[in-house]
Amino acid sequence: MTDITELVLQLQQGDENAFNTLVNQYKTYVYSVAYNRVGNFTDSEEIAQMAFIEVYAHIKELKEPEKLLNWLHGITDRVSLNWLRKYRKQRIVSLNERSDDIADKDDKPLDKLIKNEENAMQENEAMKVYNSLEPEYQQVLNLKYMEELSYDEIAERLGVTKDMVRGRLYRAHQALRRIAK
Repeated sequence: MTDITELVLQLQQGDENAFNTLVNQYKTYVYSVAYNRVGNFTDSEEIAQMAFIEVYAHIKELKEPEKLLNWLHGITDRVSLNWLRKYRKQRIVSLNERSDDIADKDDKPLDKLIKNEENAMQENEAMKVYNSLEPEYQQVLNLKYMEELSYDEIAERLGVTKDMVRGRLYRAHQALRRIAK
C-alpha cells in the first residue's frame, strides 16, 4: 500500500491528523492551481481553504486513492471557477499590491504610478483574453506553462491521450491569436 493510499484511507476514516498531513503536503500545490486560475494571491489563499473544505467533506467519494492529486486538482479548479463566476465583477486590480514588485526603486513616485498603471492594464488585458477561453483550454495552458508539465504528465492528469493534449494546446493557441487580434 502506497503512502497516498494509506493517507486517503485514514482520511476516509475521519483521521484529523491525516487531514493535517494532507493540507501540509499539498497546500502549495492547491494554492498554485488556484493562483493559476484567478491570478491573485489573496484570492488564491481563500480558494485553497475552500478547496480543502470540499476535500474534507467529500473524501469518502474518492474511489481510487492513487488519483488523489488529480482529484485534488479537479476540486481546486472547480472551486476557482465558481469563485470567478461569483466575484469576477467585483475584482479590482490593486495597484498597491504590485507597486513594490513592479516599480524600480530609483523611479520617482509619478513614474512608479505610471508604470504600475501600465503593467496593471497589460495584466488585466491578458487576464481578459485568458478568461475568455474555454475552461478546457485554460486548464491545458495552465498545466503546460504554469506547472510546466510534459505532454505525458498533462495527459495523465487529465485522463486523456497525449494527442488530445497536443490538440487542445493547438486549439488554445489558435483561440488566443484570434482573441488577441
